[in-house]
Amino acid sequence: MAKPNITKIFHNGHAYELEYGGWLNHRYGEASKALTEVYSNDIHLNNTTIGEYKAAKSDEYEGVKDKRDMTFMKYLRQSFKTEFDMEWDETIKGIKKAINDSCIPYLIRQKADASVEEKSTAIYLAAANGHVASTYFIATAMSDGDDENCLYWLTLAHKRGHIGAAYDMAAYFYRIGNTLDALRCLIVSADGGCDFAYLTLFNIELLKSMLTIQDSSKLDAMLNELVDGSHSSSARYFKAVRLLAGDTPTEGVALMKTFRQTPKKKPADKDIDDVYRNQMAFTEEFLHTVLSDISSRKPPLVSLMECSLKFSDPRRAEEGKSFALSFEDYRESLEMFKKYKTNESA
Repeated sequence: MAKPNITKIFHNGHAYELEYGGWLNHRYGEASKALTEVYSNDIHLNNTTIGEYKAAKSDEYEGVKDKRDMTFMKYLRQSFKTEFDMEWDETIKGIKKAINDSCIPYLIRQKADASVEEKSTAIYLAAANGHVASTYFIATAMSDGDDENCLYWLTLAHKRGHIGAAYDMAAYFYRIGNTLDALRCLIVSADGGCDFAYLTLFNIELLKSMLTIQDSSKLDAMLNELVDGSHSSSARYFKAVRLLAGDTPTEGVALMKTFRQTPKKKPADKDIDDVYRNQMAFTEEFLHTVLSDISSRKPPLVSLMECSLKFSDPRRAEEGKSFALSFEDYRESLEMFKKYKTNESA
């Protein structure tokens, strides 16, 4: 199995690693399934984890000389049965059910009268055993209070496949004025299938912030890393903007045209929905307008600013069209969702 691409963020003496290049979990799945997702490798099993146990068995399997009719999974199941006297698949399924039974009632507010300590203990224990929604819950509770520890939990949630975790990291970095890493996380999130992240790419305030980044070499290095490491990455858009704003606008136009041809990784045919079609229509309209303006000799940055302003207008929604979102839009939508859930559980 090929190793995943990793991009690193260094912030206040800590390093955070984000995998990128593939779809995040449950991009096209049901929300109920996402709520019960458990990252199996982090489940604790006696003095080890499932991931560590599988790695040890993989090393053993590589040393087996006669592998006829012996796949790795067959070897793993036999070893587990011998050592624990339990069936592998049934055991993992049972542990996942126990983890969900322990934390879901608190996450969906079925136990509204529970003490903070009781709720926190259940959610932290579930997160320690790979429960994705619990991991994300802890992260967002911290980020709401601007607790920097949220970055650890958001990174962990992203590793476990949560579709919104990298976007929350982007929002956090943007809020504290770190536009470079906000862009990095935003691109990773958009490329992974987060719809909110994709439409944030074209926000005018974000564009302005990017153009004020002082260390252009770090910005270029980050964009090149993501462009080279991920097929159809949205980093191409920001790299095109950099070229249009620099000494090689012709190269910027060429890259913008390439981005226009494949603005987003295409999902499987069965997963193409109205959301995807609307995003593609939005991107085509946006890029067509920018490129047409530039071909009419309008200064590239003027065209980009005017289009970003125009396409960030929420009144487009009244016409049934998508519009560029902002981190503040996301924060407001979360607040509305929390109020709705609170009223619903009351």
